[in-house]
Amino acid sequence: EHLVQIIQKIQNGEHFGVIRPGDGELLIMKGIRFNAQLGDDWTNNSTILKEQLKCAFKIVNQNLYIGIPCNTCGHYPANIYEEYLNNYKVPIQQLTYANIFCNSNWRYFTEFLRTYEKGFYLITTGTKECEFPIKERLYIDKFLVNNWDSVWESETDRVLEYIKNKRGELICFAGGPLSKVWIPKCMEMNPLNVYLDIGSALDYYTKGTENARPYTDCNSQYSRECCNFIFG
Repeated sequence: EHLVQIIQKIQNGEHFGVIRPGDGELLIMKGIRFNAQLGDDWTNNSTILKEQLKCAFKIVNQNLYIGIPCNTCGHYPANIYEEYLNNYKVPIQQLTYANIFCNSNWRYFTEFLRTYEKGFYLITTGTKECEFPIKERLYIDKFLVNNWDSVWESETDRVLEYIKNKRGELICFAGGPLSKVWIPKCMEMNPLNVYLDIGSALDYYTKGTENARPYTDCNSQYSRECCNFIFG
């Protein structure tokens, strides 16, 4: 239902943003070093990024939707939903699902992007040509998260410069944790677009099947997963 509403807002010409923190962002905020998997190829233990993420998830803006995981999709920790609400103060009135573009929603969402007549911009590490109506790609380094402390200002300025004169556009971000920092900043500078943190949703097409998440396989249990914030 949330995905249908998001797509309807895009079709209505509304301007808003969506960010989707998950278990990786939670580990960064806890200061726990880890290796990202499934083609992400990065690690992080940045105090700067940790504080930037904490600030992003507390932003009160009725046009910024913040998707967090539920407790039913095998995330770590098991009470990840409460962690985001209670410890990191995600505004509940802006709440949506971290997997809104993934799992059982993935095929519906990617079909929408494939048939979106206006076309969209994509900020990504994926260089593979595909059949989606991508107007232009802004490429970022696949290890940018690792080098964030030294390049975050210049790379953020580069993204802001890229979007500052765009109006009424759909701009998709596939930048891992960095999308969560960039999208609120883009909305503040230029609120006249739609900014979607699509994460890995297009990796199957822009990075190749070897980097695809399990939910892209119709035989995977993840392709049938549907998040639920209501327990018991």
